[in-house]
Amino acid sequence: MATMDRRLLKAATSGDAASLKQLASHDPGVLLGTTPPGNTCLHISSIQGHEELCESILALDQSPALHSAVNKDGETPLLAAVARGRASLASALLRRCRERQLCEAILRQDRHGCNALHHAVRRGHTKLALELVEVEPVLSRAVNGRSESPLFIAAMRNFTEVADRLLEVPDSAHSGAFGFNVLHAAVRSGNLAIAKKVMETRPWLATEENENRHTPVHLAASDGEINALAVLLEHDPSLGYLTSTDGDTLLCVAASQGHGGVARGLLEHCPDAPYCDPSSSTCLHIAVLCGHTEFVRSILGLQQLGHLISMLNGSGETALHLAVRNCKPDMVAALQLHEDIDVTVLNSAGDPASRVLPDAANHTEALISTTAHQTATAAVNSTGAAITTPSNGATMMNSSSGAPTTPPPSVSLAIHQRLLGAVVCGNSAEMKHMALQTPGVLLGTTPQGNTCLHIACIHGHERFCRDVLALTTNQQSLAPAAPLLGAVNADGETPLLAAVASGHVSLASFILGRCRDERLSEAIQTQDKRGFNALHHAIRSGHRKLALQLIDAEPGLSKAVNKYDESPMFIAVMRNYAEVSEKLLEIPDSAHGGAYGYNALHAAVRSGNPVVAKRIMETRPGLAREEDEHKTTPMHMSVHWDKIDVLRVLLEHDWSLGYLRVEDTLVLPESFSSIAQMLPTPMQMAQRHAFTKPFRVVRECNPKIVKALLQHPDTDVTVLNDSGNPATWVLSTDHAKTLNWNEVFMLMLKADPEAANDTYNLHKQIKDRVTSESRKDIKTLTQTYTSNTSLVAILIATFTFAAAFTLPGGYSNDAASEGLSIMARKIAFQAFLISDSLAMFSSLAVAFISIIARWEDFEFLLHYRSFTKKLMWVGYIATTTAFATGLYTVLAPRLLWLAITICLMSVLLPVLTKLLGDWPVLKLRIHLGKTFKSELLDMV
Repeated sequence: MATMDRRLLKAATSGDAASLKQLASHDPGVLLGTTPPGNTCLHISSIQGHEELCESILALDQSPALHSAVNKDGETPLLAAVARGRASLASALLRRCRERQLCEAILRQDRHGCNALHHAVRRGHTKLALELVEVEPVLSRAVNGRSESPLFIAAMRNFTEVADRLLEVPDSAHSGAFGFNVLHAAVRSGNLAIAKKVMETRPWLATEENENRHTPVHLAASDGEINALAVLLEHDPSLGYLTSTDGDTLLCVAASQGHGGVARGLLEHCPDAPYCDPSSSTCLHIAVLCGHTEFVRSILGLQQLGHLISMLNGSGETALHLAVRNCKPDMVAALQLHEDIDVTVLNSAGDPASRVLPDAANHTEALISTTAHQTATAAVNSTGAAITTPSNGATMMNSSSGAPTTPPPSVSLAIHQRLLGAVVCGNSAEMKHMALQTPGVLLGTTPQGNTCLHIACIHGHERFCRDVLALTTNQQSLAPAAPLLGAVNADGETPLLAAVASGHVSLASFILGRCRDERLSEAIQTQDKRGFNALHHAIRSGHRKLALQLIDAEPGLSKAVNKYDESPMFIAVMRNYAEVSEKLLEIPDSAHGGAYGYNALHAAVRSGNPVVAKRIMETRPGLAREEDEHKTTPMHMSVHWDKIDVLRVLLEHDWSLGYLRVEDTLVLPESFSSIAQMLPTPMQMAQRHAFTKPFRVVRECNPKIVKALLQHPDTDVTVLNDSGNPATWVLSTDHAKTLNWNEVFMLMLKADPEAANDTYNLHKQIKDRVTSESRKDIKTLTQTYTSNTSLVAILIATFTFAAAFTLPGGYSNDAASEGLSIMARKIAFQAFLISDSLAMFSSLAVAFISIIARWEDFEFLLHYRSFTKKLMWVGYIATTTAFATGLYTVLAPRLLWLAITICLMSVLLPVLTKLLGDWPVLKLRIHLGKTFKSELLDMV
């Protein structure tokens, strides 16, 4: 086309219709000229919003060329008008295009893929959007370069009327950016009307994933859109059982964001919704890791999820382990409030929750790792999940990848939704009515494989369970109740297991009785997918009476171990349930293993129960020699944990256990004394080994154990090790500057006085080595000492200087003695002045010596520290004296008792300070008596 005349461009820009008509009268073809970007005069007028000028242009040129002209952005005049928000002008251009049947001009998409309908909806011109759909419904099929359909944009902008109209177009597009669809948009905007309409017309969209594998249902759970989730579940309850291709369930998504309301709403529609992710972490574990305390409190109050309290994740940790490990006191408190919590559960490292508290060194690292885990969990859950169980049982497609997601094993008969509602509410009348109308309805199952009896057991509706089993009993069958009592859900649970795990003791007892009446031994002994049977759950939840009933009904329950190798006996002993433990020990082949290679005797040691330990030693003495994964026997554990009562029980039953050996076992003094008293000749046995107990404890500098060893009459301190050295010579230089080292040294010197010369030679050698090593650190240590000392010195100098000019009693105003102190003639006041001056002088001296000190000379540094320490003591004593005498001067005339009390306290303060500072040495002097050698403490 020809280049646009500059006069025409000016007229189109300004809206000058007269000038445009004049130009067109001279040259009709001038109207078809274009600017370098390809815009005609009609484009320019549309962009500027000159509606009258556009009418004039179209009146002058009746050809379709101007209507269909496309600029370099791919825009027709209609598109240009809509994109700039010229709704009235766009409506006029639309009518012209329709009159001339210019469908192509109406359907044109710009270089971004947006058509007029996209722009109209995006800019909020709903009337224009409805007009466009009415004129050309095909506009609804187009998607732009970001895969956005007009329907998606309308739902995102909450334009319900436009969305409803577009949904009426059968083949209208519904996709959006990032793999979203219109149902994602309805959930995100919280528009329940659009969500309901989409579910009625295109229900399959609820199972489509976005690029992050996030379905609309998971998005509702993640965003906390409770009402939107309710709309989706009311239309199709099976959506509550969706699991993403990454394995994330709706409860896990809600837990990661802390939406307790979502969890409650989900369980109202799907009472047995799945609660685990692929790593076997439950929604409770995830909530604890993400720090959502309110969510934890919320779900622990629900019947369906209370049993998660002591459940282990894939890493072998309970929620309590995670809360303690990550130092979350509020979370720990919330978990401990639950009545069924078992604080003795061991993790994969063999530790209860109380032993996983991080120390100060790794606390920061633990918190950082937790934050990273929270971020990763939130990222995964915020991306959503693919549905795997649609209501029609078909395989779904991932909308972003096109890969099919595999549904879980289908069930033969789905539970009726009315029956499900009756079960949750415990409505027996409704259940009976349905059972009479539809035979076999009671055998239906949810997608999780739960029958109506399972769900009633989870909720604790005992009356309902009795009525269900009564109905099935009345039916003509050889074992009428067996199908319900023996039914196993996706978690491997029978109704009995579900009742016990949920903590409904009375109901579980009733179900147990029915199983026994029906001779359903297999149903009673069933283990869930984690290997727990009813007895495991009963003991773990603290239901001792129920546990005893289970053992009486089916002793075979005692033989089972779960996937963590825990037997019912092990759990009972860990929880200190003596009666249950006794009952289990009476069964000859009952299992006794535990987590981390422990056995029941390890558990008895941990719980400190000598009664159970004695019973185990009487029935299964071999357990005392079994090692855990750390190669530790119960005997060694009792020593390590200082369980003296249990230790005595073990040794009384079999004294040879005292000679069991294990590397790196820490022996406490009390435990060692017990062993030494009960074994016939411990030292001779020890001396048969190349590295005897004396050598080990001397090297570790443990004076209590050294003393215990030396008290034994058979101890020979002259025994040489493989290097030809007696025990004294293996003292480690690493501990040489400690009181323990010196105490051990003095004890060994007392035990072998004949070796005094060698001992002193050793002391000199160690002292020289320590002195040499100290030279390397003396500068740093002295600088630290100096900074602290000079700070205190400056503070003392400051307030003693101030005290000199704010004298006690004030100044005289008499003409003869104006400016003099009122108390000047009193001895106490004179003592105040002397002590205050002395305190200021000594502290100033320390402060300035710190400045002029030479840091390179080792001997000078030692002299400096000694000298300044003495000066600081002088300043300290003088300061307290000044304080006491100053107050005495003021108080003595009227409150003599108070003045004397303050003086006594001030005098005693330096004495108490010295006593407390040197107390460890004084205690050692008292403890050792004549054995004490003050010259040996020079290194301390």
